[in-house]
Amino acid sequence: MSDPALDEIAERPKPGEPVRDGIGEEDHPIPTWFNVTFAASIVFALFYAPYYMLSGWSSSGQWAE
Repeated sequence: MSDPALDEIAERPKPGEPVRDGIGEEDHPIPTWFNVTFAASIVFALFYAPYYMLSGWSSSGQWAE
């Protein structure tokens, strides 16, 4: 015997059960442009961080000029 209150807590609908209120959960993959932008930002950070730390440039030095 199933408790009706617990049936309402399920995250995914049971097979063969209609979607309630016309709202259904869809599982779409992340867009390619998002993945490419994310990977490009990581590559940029891998080059920019060492350059910034090793170049000796600082905003206080720039302000003093």
